[in-house]
Amino acid sequence: MIKVEHQIEIEASPEEVFDLLADHTEFPKWHPFIEEAGLYDKKPIRPGSKGFAKGKFKGRVIENDIVYERFDRPKFVIGDITFGNVIATISNEFVPIPKGTRVIYRVEVKLEGLMQLSEPFIKSGLSEQVKETLKVLNEYITENK
Repeated sequence: MIKVEHQIEIEASPEEVFDLLADHTEFPKWHPFIEEAGLYDKKPIRPGSKGFAKGKFKGRVIENDIVYERFDRPKFVIGDITFGNVIATISNEFVPIPKGTRVIYRVEVKLEGLMQLSEPFIKSGLSEQVKETLKVLNEYITENK
């Protein structure tokens, strides 16, 4: 099992940050690795809402589907992303702090069979991708206030 967690403090309210991260259709505007995203269901998202994305991981184009499993505005949002036979659970937690919000971004991926041999490579790539995503998210929110 691969587990990656990174945090960042953003000078915006938990509601502002939650709304941006929970709006799947807005991902291409701020997410550095997603080129296209959308919802199969109507907005706003709710538990069970389904979406899709096309992006890059380690230079490879990856298309995936997401199911929003649980969320509680503005505390957290959790979704399962499927690409091929791999399922990753992504959770974002939004903790109020005096100057805004601490965003805790977690990814868990379970690899099966021979894919397990690539765990160190995938974990390293995911860790770098999550760090870059949080950095760009912070810049996007700061520039668009």
